[in-house]
Amino acid sequence: MKKFVATFLLLAALATGLFIWISPKGKSAEASNHAVVASDTDSTPQEKIVDTSTMSDEIQSIIDENPSLQIAVAITDLTNGKTYSVGTTAGFKAASITKLITAAAYLHLTEKGDLSLTQTISVISANTLLQRMIVNSDNTSWHTLNTKITSNTLEDYAAQIGITSYSADTNTIKAEDINILLSKLYSKDLLNDENTDLLLSYMKNSTQTNYIVDNASSYSTVYHKAGWLEDRVHDTAIIDDGSHPYALTIFTKSTGAYDAAAGQAIFKAITDSTIKAFITSQQ
Repeated sequence: MKKFVATFLLLAALATGLFIWISPKGKSAEASNHAVVASDTDSTPQEKIVDTSTMSDEIQSIIDENPSLQIAVAITDLTNGKTYSVGTTAGFKAASITKLITAAAYLHLTEKGDLSLTQTISVISANTLLQRMIVNSDNTSWHTLNTKITSNTLEDYAAQIGITSYSADTNTIKAEDINILLSKLYSKDLLNDENTDLLLSYMKNSTQTNYIVDNASSYSTVYHKAGWLEDRVHDTAIIDDGSHPYALTIFTKSTGAYDAAAGQAIFKAITDSTIKAFITSQQ
C-alpha cells in the first residue's frame, strides 16, 4: 500500500511540474520551475560595455577633417574612472574653463574654515561672486576670487587633487586634467555634499550652451562650463543620463579668428559620438 501511495505521488508531481521529496523523517521540501526563474532573475546583470574604440576612431576622424584647428578631447567614464584622450595632449590656454578650479578651491577653503560663502569681498558676497563666475562667466568675479585665494593656493589645490598641468599665472591646463576635477566632483570626493550640490547647480545653469549642452541635453542632465577667446572655444561637462554618466572636455583653437559655426558643428559631431557610445547604444 505504501509503495502504491509513493508511486501515485511521484506521478502527480511529474504531471504538475512539482517535485516533492519525502525526507526520511517524513517532512517534505518543494522546488518548482518558478524557483529556478527567480534564481535567474536575481543574478547580477552584465556590466554595460561602451564601444570606446569606435568612439575614439570617430572623434579622430573629426579632428583629421579639421586640420586648421588644434583639438583636444578627453572622455572619462564616471562609472569606472577610465579616461580616453583623442587629439593633442598639449596644454591649452583655458579661457574660462579654469573658473571651475577657482570655484572648487574657494569651496574647499570654506570647508577648512579659512573662508566663508557669506563673507563680503569687494562689497559682494562670496557666494554671489561664485554664482556670477560660473553661471554668467563673469571675469570680474573670477579676478576678485583669484586674488582672494592667491595663485599659489590655486596651484597647490590643483596639485592636491591630482591636476599636474595647471598654471594659474598663464591659465593653462590639459583637457584630461579638467576631467580629473569633474570626476572627483561627481563622486563627491572633491567637496562635501552641500558644496557639491551648489557647484553642480551653478554649472547646470551656466550660459553658452550651444556647444556640448544643446547636443546632449535631450538625453541627459548636463553640468558644464564653457570658455572662449577670440581664437578658441572650449567646453567641459558632466553628462548624466542616470545610467552611465561620463565627463567630456573639448578644447578647440584656431590659427586665426574662430569660426563659430564651424566650431559648433565640430562640437556637435564629437558630442554625438560620445552620446552614441555611452547612452543610445546602451538603450
